[in-house]
Amino acid sequence: MKIKYMLLVLVLTFFSRWCLAEELTVTSNPEQADIFIKTTSNDAGVKIGRTPLKIPMSEVVNNFAKSNVFILEISKEGFDPYRVLLTRTGSNDIELSVNLDVSKNLKLVKDVDYLVTQLFEVQRQIRIKDYVDALKRLDILEKDFPHYSVVYELKASTYYLSKDFSKALSYYRKAFSMNSDNRDAYIMKLYLEEKFKLEPKTGG
Repeated sequence: MKIKYMLLVLVLTFFSRWCLAEELTVTSNPEQADIFIKTTSNDAGVKIGRTPLKIPMSEVVNNFAKSNVFILEISKEGFDPYRVLLTRTGSNDIELSVNLDVSKNLKLVKDVDYLVTQLFEVQRQIRIKDYVDALKRLDILEKDFPHYSVVYELKASTYYLSKDFSKALSYYRKAFSMNSDNRDAYIMKLYLEEKFKLEPKTGG
C-alpha cells in the first residue's frame, strides 16, 4: 500500500511539472512580429500570434505543430524572417529573444532615397556657389556610396566650377571608370584632357 502511494505521488508530481512548466516565450525587436509554426521550411505555416507572446508548449505541439519537432518563424514586413528548429524538451521552458534584421531590399531603398536627398542638397549648394560645403557633403557621400558614379561626377563638376581643373579631371576619370555608360563624365574627361594636353589614362 505504501509503495502504491509513493508511486502515485511520483506520477502526480511528474504530471504537475509537465502541465505547469514547458512555456514558450517569444519576444522580438521590433515588436508585433508575426509568429508561425511550420513542419517544413516550405510549409506556409500556422500563425499562432504576435510578439511578445507566452504560450504553453503543449498547446503549440498539440494544436499547431502536431509534432514534437517543428520550425518557429518570426516575420515582420520590412525585415528578414527569423527561423529556428525547436524540439519539445520535457519540462524545460523555452525563451526566444530575437533582433530582426532590416530587409536588404528595404535598406537599399532607404539608402538610395538618402543619396538622392543629399545630391539635391549638393546641387542647391552648387547653385548658390557654396562649393566648400558642397564638397564636404560629397566627401561623406563618397565614403558611404563608393560605387555610385554620380557622386564622383558631381564632385568633379563642383571642382570644375570652383576652377580646380586638375581635381575635376581626376574625378571625371573616376566617374567614367565606375560607369562606362556615363557619357557626360566621358565628354568632360576628354575636354579637360585636351585642355591640359594630358594623355588619357589607360582604361579611363
